[in-house]
Amino acid sequence: MSEDDEKKEPKVVKIRPGARKHDRQAIMSALLPLLQDGMSLTAACGIVPEAPTSSQILDWISTEPALAEQYALAREAGYRMIADEILSISDENYTTIEEDVVDEAGVPVVDGDGMRLQRRVKVPLSSEAIQRNRLRIDSRKWMLSKMLPKVYGDKLHTEHTGQDGGPIQLAAVDLKSLSDDEIESMTKMMKKIEDSQ
Repeated sequence: MSEDDEKKEPKVVKIRPGARKHDRQAIMSALLPLLQDGMSLTAACGIVPEAPTSSQILDWISTEPALAEQYALAREAGYRMIADEILSISDENYTTIEEDVVDEAGVPVVDGDGMRLQRRVKVPLSSEAIQRNRLRIDSRKWMLSKMLPKVYGDKLHTEHTGQDGGPIQLAAVDLKSLSDDEIESMTKMMKKIEDSQ
């Protein structure tokens, strides 16, 4: 392979040499590291050469338990990476922008090819950037609560109490005062409950 060929190749995860176009394990092996880094399946399929669409990958996963297990482990690791991202986003107190390098007269400086020289400058977050970060954090928190509810979901504690926080009072029903129609309705209802269990 020449130097020119190496420069033209994009930086992507490669499928092992000699893999067939539909070598599912080879394609999944290329996708899994990207998923572990928190990338979406659709984005990962766009990066891996010869990868099918994300819906095709999901079809494979639904029919092959070994691929499903690998996918699940990669996604869980990816979700934990997304949780880590939340901390990075919330700790941001500046943003980096690129601006033209200018001379004393305020004229942009250009290089030998006529391209403007750029420099990176740290600037404090604007209120719009803060709102955008809040949205980024909230969307990640919501997704994590749905994808890993045992770890990141809201903890619900349900408690049944009676009147004024006291114990639930059970009352006996006097069947003697019920009409025949009411007893028949209640019998049908009890039968329906038994059949549903």
